[in-house]
Formats: sequence, C-alpha cells, structure tokens
Amino acid sequence: MKLSNLFFLLATILLGMKPTSAPSMNNPTLPTELTCSALLAKSQLPLGALPYNEITTDSFQPALESAFRECYQRLDLLREESATPTFTNTIEAIEAIDLPLEQAWLVFENYTSLNADPKLDELSQTFTPERKRLSNAIFMDSHLFSRVSAIYDQRDSLGLNTEQTALLVRTYTEFLRNGAKLSDSEKKRVAEIDERLAFLGEKFRANVTAEVNAYELVLKDPAQVVGVPSNALAAAKALAAKKGYKDSWVFTLQFPSYQPLITFANDRGVRETIWRAFNTKASSGEYDNRMNSLEIAKLNAERAQILGYNTHADFIAEDRMAKNSENVRVFLKRLATAYLPAAKKDIEELREFAGHDLQPWDVAYYSEKLREARYAYSEDALREYFPLDQVMRGALFAAEKRYGIVFVERTDLPKWHEDVLVYEVREPDEKGVAKTLALFYLDPYPRESKRQGAWMSELQRARYEDGKWVIPHVLNAGNFTPPVTNEDGTRTPALLSLDEVYTVFHELGHGLHGMLTRVGYRSLSGANTAWDAVELPSQINENWVIHKDVLPVYAKHYKTGLPLPETEADKVRRAQNFQAGLMGLRQVSFGMLDYAWFGSDLEVLSKLQSADDVTVWEEKIMNPYRVIPVPAGNVMSPSFSHIFGGGYSAGYYSYKWADVLAADAFSVFEKNGVFDSETSMRFRKAILEAGRSLEPDVLYRQFKGGDPDPDALLRKEGLLK
Repeated sequence: MKLSNLFFLLATILLGMKPTSAPSMNNPTLPTELTCSALLAKSQLPLGALPYNEITTDSFQPALESAFRECYQRLDLLREESATPTFTNTIEAIEAIDLPLEQAWLVFENYTSLNADPKLDELSQTFTPERKRLSNAIFMDSHLFSRVSAIYDQRDSLGLNTEQTALLVRTYTEFLRNGAKLSDSEKKRVAEIDERLAFLGEKFRANVTAEVNAYELVLKDPAQVVGVPSNALAAAKALAAKKGYKDSWVFTLQFPSYQPLITFANDRGVRETIWRAFNTKASSGEYDNRMNSLEIAKLNAERAQILGYNTHADFIAEDRMAKNSENVRVFLKRLATAYLPAAKKDIEELREFAGHDLQPWDVAYYSEKLREARYAYSEDALREYFPLDQVMRGALFAAEKRYGIVFVERTDLPKWHEDVLVYEVREPDEKGVAKTLALFYLDPYPRESKRQGAWMSELQRARYEDGKWVIPHVLNAGNFTPPVTNEDGTRTPALLSLDEVYTVFHELGHGLHGMLTRVGYRSLSGANTAWDAVELPSQINENWVIHKDVLPVYAKHYKTGLPLPETEADKVRRAQNFQAGLMGLRQVSFGMLDYAWFGSDLEVLSKLQSADDVTVWEEKIMNPYRVIPVPAGNVMSPSFSHIFGGGYSAGYYSYKWADVLAADAFSVFEKNGVFDSETSMRFRKAILEAGRSLEPDVLYRQFKGGDPDPDALLRKEGLLK
C-alpha cells in the first residue's frame, strides 16, 4: 500500500474563523492566480473528478513549479504574521496552505507508479526532494514553532473539539519530530538528510521497476512449460508475439507472470531460473540497489541520532501504536518463536511429500501439489470461478451489506487508461436520498509503465472547504492476472488466483478506510493514521473472502455461470491454515530484516562499507529464519521497496501487528454475526470514519470494548488452542 506523508506541506492564513471541525478555507488576503491547467484548476466535472484524459507527462513540471511558488509565497506571509497566535491563524493555517500543490502532487505521485516513464522518473527525483525541502521550511521554522507552542501550552483552556485537539497535537509533534528545537547546524544537516533520502527513495523504486521491466525469460521448448495453466501460457504467448518472438513464451518478473511459472512448471530448471531472477532483483548490474539500501539505512540512523534517538526504529515506534521499539522486538520474537517450529514441520512434510531434498524454487511447486493431494482441489482449477469482475462484485457486495453503501459504476468520467474502472460510492441520507461519499478508481492490470504489487492511494483527500464537504477520491491499483486473447481469437477474462482474490479484498479494505472517512482535516482523515494500525481495515476485510454468505455471490464459473460447488468451497475453507507456520515465518522474517536495518545504530551500520557487505549482513540476519538454505548471494534488501522506498522503514512489523488486531476484531463479528449491522456500524464509526482524530489504541477500544488479545492471531491460524 502507498500513502502520502502526514502534514505533507504547509500553511495559509485563515482570518476570522470560528473553531469548528468544518473550517472555511477562504483566504482573500493571499494571491490566487495560478497557472491554469488540469492539475491546478478547480474541477468542473461531476463529483470533482479530474480530467485525466487531458493530463500528460508534460503537464506536471509547470503545474508543480507554479504550485510550489504559491506555497512559498504563502509561507512568507505566514512568517510575517504578527497577530497573537490562535488555533485559526496558526494551526489551521499550517493544515491548509498546500491545497493547490496537493491536487497536483497526489496525481503526480500516482502517475509515477501507474504510468511511469523516464521523464516522470526524472521529475520525481527533482520534485520529491523539493517537497521535503518545503516541508522542512515549515516544520523547522523557529518563529512558527513558537506560535504553535504558545497554542499547545494552553490547549486545555481553548475549548477545542476532538478533531481540533488532534490537529494541534499532531502539528506540535510534527515540529518536534522534524527538528524544530535543534540548533541551526543540526537543522541544516537534518534538512540535507531529508532531501537525500527523498531522492534515494525515488531512485530505489525506479531501479526495482526498471529491473523488472528489463527482464524476460524466453522459452521455446513446449516441454519447458508443461504444467503451467492455460491462461498463463496464453498471456506468455501473447507477450512473446508482441515482442517479436515466434513460437515462444515470454515470462517476466511481474507477479501474474512469475507466480504461475514458479508454482506450476514441471521443469525444475525453469523454476530455478525464474526464482533466481525474481529473488535477486536490483542486486547487481546497472540497477544494483545494495549501496542505496545501505545509504538509506545510515542516513536514517544519523537523522535519528541528531533528533535524540538511539535508532531510527526508536524514532518511528514512538509515534505508532507500539509506542517503543522494544515492544516491536518482543512482538516479532514472540511470533517467530511460535512460527519457527511450525514452519520446520511444514517443510519436513513437504520434503517427505516430494521424496527428495528441496531447493527454494521447489517450495511453491510442491506446496501446491501437497495442497491438491490433501484437500483435493487445485488452485489453477479455482481460477475459473474467479473472474475479476465477479470478484469485485463479491468484494463490493460484502462492503455494501455491512456498511449500507452502494457502488455505482461511472462510465462517463475520465480515466488515465482504458482498463480503469470508476465507481461512485453512495449512501442514503436520513431522508432516504442518495448522497455521494466518494469516487473509487480501480486500475487492475499490469503494464510495463506500472510498478509492481497492489496498493491503495489517494487522488483527492477528504476535507471541509468553504464549509462544504469535499469527497475523497480513492485508488486501488493492482497487477492482477489480465484477460488474454487466445490463438483462436476467443478472449478469456481475467481469472484470478485465490491469493489475488484475497488481495482484491485487502486493498478494498484500505479503500474503505479512505472512502468512508468523516474527518475534516486532511492530515487526519482516512488512512492517515499510525502505520501499525493502517493495515487493520485491509486485513480484517480478507475475512469475507471465503465466507459462506459471500463466496456464492461471486465464485461462479466464467463459462457456465455455475457456482463453485459447496464441497469445493468447504475444501478451500479447510485449507485456510495450510502452511500457516511457513507463511507466518516468512512475514516475520521480513519484519526482522527491516528491524535489523533500521533498529541498528549508526556505529553498527558504519561497519558496512560495500555492496558485498550488504549481502553478507542480510544473510546473517535472515539465516536463523530460513527453513531451507538459500543460495549464496540471494539478497532481498535491494528490492525491498516497502522499507527503502515506500515509507515502511522500521514499520514492516505493521502487517503482523494488524493481523493480530484483525483476528481479534473479527472475533467480534463472528460472535455477533459477520453482517450484524450494529457491529458493522461500530467498526465503521470507530475505525473507518475516525482517521487519526483519536489515537488508534483508543479507537480500537471504542470498537472492541477492551484491548486486543495478543493470542487471537495464533488461535485463528491453529497454532494455539
């Protein structure tokens, strides 16, 4: 998942405003002339939709330059403000100045992931550091901090409501965490580090994308693709034809291409080839990220040290549900202790089933074979019951039934690619009249210009503006198995694996977090909450994938329309915890790797000097959690975009942390009924609507009525009684 940073920019002067949670954003004292473009002008389309059909790569540079100039003008005015500091002229000002930039930036940020090209990459490496430079100009400013501090010191006597109090605390905290109390020399160094980190993060992600796009495995011998599902073969054949290869199949490192090959190909040599390529991405050659990984870790450690923390992990955990890094370490070790013996047992069962020693490229293949033998169903056969349009229908149905909302497809609104689907999200008001809550964009299929993975992001943040509610525009992006045109000219729809179905529901959970928010301040709305809580809405939404009341809605054969037989559905449910130890250990090991990088101090990291040191370092960290030896030189860090280029540094544990929250929260639904309206609305109000208007532990207790049970996940996975 990809989120914009909290408080991502600046401030405007707001005069004469009453302290409410629905502030007016008018400011007649400031310059209003902006370069007119699709990115800066107020939308004239229905529901505030942007004219994506008019936006090109060339649109961004002039729009961003104009918006940045506007922000710096407003900053100068704010610095000159001499009136007594108030919540209105200071705190709401710092929240609101960046509206023109935000619109352009959110679209730009999404385009770099959705439609990247060399020019966009170049612009990103220019403007991302500029964005951070502007942010630092605000949050390191001593004059502004003195005004914020004056308000913060009297916060208990100002009569602020919940959202206003949260905004005040977040603003004050943001100044502290950006170094407002540092000396001038320290501020200068932190600013240098921030700009360099912004550049390196973009470079890191661009290298991974370039490596993925550059790789192709051309297979010509039909024996090499025996076992591979027909839809994957058709896609590989179509790609080969597009690239000019005759009588061939082309496989790539895009997951819909990689996954069926590593899982189903009988040819062990082919599996080894694609596994090695996938698991050594960006670790050598032109796109080698190893030194970028090291520099990112060192710079974060240095920054934390300047700010008064031992490690970057200490700095991060302080602002999360976890509260401190030691709690995270204990959490990860506890899970590792539970998962490691279970994973070893899973591997031993797999080894006995295969009848020989296993290599890493054997695990997915024999796991699928063992699953088929034990539960008598095939992942490949299931695909025929999971066309993407039906899966989306099921995911939307589950959300509609719980939260009383309706998704209506809009074919009249512009989009950036023909594959994109657009939905208007509605709900009846107290008079039964439909009101619009959000716009929802779905971009489901891989493209060469699109980064890997699946994620949720914002195209427009919810807010109050001029006393009116501005609806959020939310994106779910994926790289799901695309439809294919067969050799006979027929077309097979996008048929998803069960894992991909879970991903659809997962990302929609994030989407609901953004779509249903009712917080009027952008920096606190939707998914802008503590990152070890942000995965709760996504993780819990996965629980409806195979529920008996949901599966029949969408699991229908793409040819016959017949539903998945209940006997087969039951097999899938019984297999739910298949290799739970192995899968759990994998996620925990990623968290351990993350914490090794960002939970180490500068002295430890300084001992690493070369790219080879990075490889050795990772092997030392990961080997205790590997139940199958991995070839020397296999290194994950250079392609671990989550932590080095995606905002999850010292935060990857959040996935398992949220797994615990989700398992515990879903137990309430199980007790009361998975579509119980009272439970659903309590979850909606406490979690989905509330953003960070209160801290996530407080909000969770409002839903659950108590603290989360730390054993809930292990019980759900069958590892605890």
